[in-house]
Amino acid sequence: MSNAYVGAAASRGRSASAAVTDVLLLGPGSVGCAVLEQLAPLRDAGLRVTGVVDRRGALLSARGFDAAELHALIALKRSGAALDAAPGAVAAPLETLLGRFLASTAGPKVVVDTTAMSSGPLVLQALAGGCDVVLANKIPLVGDQASVRAIASTAAIHGRRVRHEATVGAGLPVIETIARLEASGDTIVQIEGCPSGTLGFVFAEVARGVPFSVAVRAAHEAGYTEPDPRCDLSGLDVARKALILARCLGFEGELTDLAVEALVPPQFGGASVEAFFEALPALDAAWAERSASAAAAGAVLRYRVRVTPRAVQVGVVEVPRGGALGALQGTDNQFAFTTARYAERPLVITGPGAGAAVTAAGVVGDVLALLR
Repeated sequence: MSNAYVGAAASRGRSASAAVTDVLLLGPGSVGCAVLEQLAPLRDAGLRVTGVVDRRGALLSARGFDAAELHALIALKRSGAALDAAPGAVAAPLETLLGRFLASTAGPKVVVDTTAMSSGPLVLQALAGGCDVVLANKIPLVGDQASVRAIASTAAIHGRRVRHEATVGAGLPVIETIARLEASGDTIVQIEGCPSGTLGFVFAEVARGVPFSVAVRAAHEAGYTEPDPRCDLSGLDVARKALILARCLGFEGELTDLAVEALVPPQFGGASVEAFFEALPALDAAWAERSASAAAAGAVLRYRVRVTPRAVQVGVVEVPRGGALGALQGTDNQFAFTTARYAERPLVITGPGAGAAVTAAGVVGDVLALLR
């Protein structure tokens, strides 16, 4: 996956005659609901949500949901209910529900995946069915090389596109910057930065004297973490982002090739998320000591990635408090692009990198880009 966006049609705009694009959303969790909120006022712009699917069922509408219906659906999901609790819900396997969406109309369609599941087969089904795909879900892009090449080749064969801005940096234009630099003939030598708003928030809180366990729970309650925060604290979520960036540069390694530093021991805290939180205070003293050691040296802790076309580094480092990475606040991400043209002073992107609203903005931006 050497191109930032997947598919032979990546630079092809839609026909001006395509007045309405139907959208199917997979995964109306915190990010998915924020996507629906941002799509609701865009119906007049040629976008209509005609399907929403969770693990228990789906709501489908050939005419598309209006704003009031979308807000009622969002309220239902935010109450903790599954879609099968809604009147008119359909229960069927995901591939069957996707097939119904693909067959529903002859017009342009987009599948938006905001789940955290292994949805590669659904992505392939959507592309083969003539549908573009927008991913906030990183998992389809970090499988083995064969599975990622299958997505790229299927998109090319069927003239479809896969956009995935929100997989790295939430709504920040990270993938778009890679695409523009490459399209202009520049060569990206290295990308370095902090791509986890979650871990940035946790380290910033610990530096202020907040216990590690309290900071992690606060990040979880604020919606900054993955549904299972162990995905963040294991380094896996950052490793996935690093691999996506590296593959955009032509890296041919696998996720299993990456050496990743975890913030918690393997199998720490038991099977459930709540058991994990109950055990987490056992790590408070160690992280307070490590943070204090960094502070004594005029530094702070950051979870940094460094990727090139040939190598990926992921782990906790001490950086100068007054430096670019050390000055990051809260959930801020930062990405520094060293290229043939930006050789002496990297091109830097900084901004919020966690939270449902900003992640949804990246998703909706990709959907709108498919209309052009």
